[in-house]
Amino acid sequence: MKSKIKVLLIILVFWVSGFNSSSFAESNYKEMFNNGRLQSYSTLIKLLPKDSEIINESFLFYQEYKIITIILGLFILILLIFVFYLSINLSKRKQMEYEWSQ
Repeated sequence: MKSKIKVLLIILVFWVSGFNSSSFAESNYKEMFNNGRLQSYSTLIKLLPKDSEIINESFLFYQEYKIITIILGLFILILLIFVFYLSINLSKRKQMEYEWSQ
């Protein structure tokens, strides 16, 4: 109830001070959509206006840090290949040492 009174008082102050409400119509604003509501109504995001903003989107690490994730994945892959190469090299070397010792 108190919040409604506050809103009415703010509107009254704007009205008394000569606030022009047509400036809202001329301003550039973005339409905002709640992601939870969009999913509950199974609304396609492609159908939304291009300038709209989607709030409360779930955080996906890959989307936020895509380049870092790719670089880190490639680095880990290179390290795994290097470890695999070293293990093959070590097994061959042990086999050669065994053959030379006989």
